[in-house]
Amino acid sequence: MTQEEMIQSIQQQEARAWVHMLRMKLEFGKEHALYKMANDKFVAINQLMESLGIETDLELPEITEGLRLMQLLD
Repeated sequence: MTQEEMIQSIQQQEARAWVHMLRMKLEFGKEHALYKMANDKFVAINQLMESLGIETDLELPEITEGLRLMQLLD
């Protein structure tokens, strides 16, 4: 696996974790254990990316889905 492939994989995992976290919040609320676990996973991946200087890939389809879910949460 090349460095670029590793970066892309991490970016995809972050996007998937973000969407999953938003779905758990929407379905169960922010006090539910499933949301808290999903949030912890997203935060861990996001912190890893920050420490490595990797930016979120805003072109991933999961980002569009996450933005749609955020509108439902408002």
